[in-house]
Amino acid sequence: MRERYAKLFASSPDLHAELVSRVTQGRIVIDQERVTGFLGDEVRTAVAMYEVGEERIERVWFVV
Repeated sequence: MRERYAKLFASSPDLHAELVSRVTQGRIVIDQERVTGFLGDEVRTAVAMYEVGEERIERVWFVV
């Protein structure tokens, strides 16, 4: 995932995600984010869902 995000942020240097809210249920973490700098001046709301293992994030999903 680190490689993937490094490329994304390198190609969109103004990209920023602000955490709006977080819900945790067991190994699942759901974040609501406010995303700016991805497509010009557009502001988007996104949901990121993470499955967390013992030492790292194992899976991630995005809903935009």
